[in-house]
Amino acid sequence: MQKKPSIYDPGAALTNPETRAVFIADALATGHAAHIVASIGVAISAFGAAKMASLTGITVADLEQLFGTHGDPDLYRLMKVLHVLGVSLSVTARTQ
Repeated sequence: MQKKPSIYDPGAALTNPETRAVFIADALATGHAAHIVASIGVAISAFGAAKMASLTGITVADLEQLFGTHGDPDLYRLMKVLHVLGVSLSVTARTQ
């Protein structure tokens, strides 16, 4: 009897700031804005959208729009969300 394949949910592993930081840093390394925003959306879902909304003052609907497939969050709300997720952005020089 063949087992039914399970669906991997990357959000299930995002249970603390360290795992969220690695996940989002990997997305940042791609340089693709849509991928970065979507990865933060996955982290928000894993954290709990309602809890995130309560802690940031950003509605669940706005979180879904800002960090969804075609999201384009402003810096202010991006920083609020990252703060609640327990991660921060940093900048380093690019190597050629």
